[in-house]
Amino acid sequence: MRTFTICLLILILLALSGISIGSEINSSGKTIVKYKKSVVVAIESVKIKTPRSVAEYYDKGTVSTVEALQISVDNNNIVVPRSAFLDLIDAHKAFVKEYKKGFVLSILGGDAAESYKVNIYFDRDRVTHRVRLDGESDAVTQETQYKLVEM
Repeated sequence: MRTFTICLLILILLALSGISIGSEINSSGKTIVKYKKSVVVAIESVKIKTPRSVAEYYDKGTVSTVEALQISVDNNNIVVPRSAFLDLIDAHKAFVKEYKKGFVLSILGGDAAESYKVNIYFDRDRVTHRVRLDGESDAVTQETQYKLVEM
């Protein structure tokens, strides 16, 4: 009973702090991640045969890859650049939280030395940047800025 009470208190504190608890990402199919009532993220994953380019790192027969990522803020779909998600292999957890004047979608994936965390920053209008971190050391391994180009 005491363990249940402690877990319940932790969940309440997380909810009050504005951090979503997160969702396990399906290895195949759609996963929905929500933050409060304003943000909805749809992650579409698919299992594929391990490509040769990653076969030396993943000795499994198949890997899961993120095929599509949709973000909606206040029922407004925003454009998500494909470079923000197409390199995500074996993503397994996602959560959204508020960040400055917008939000951040964090996706955890990989395993052991190949583990990673990707933070995709966005506001009500667009994705602004993405940071990829090493899963073991939290060192930044990649950073991408997305600029709004008007024609």
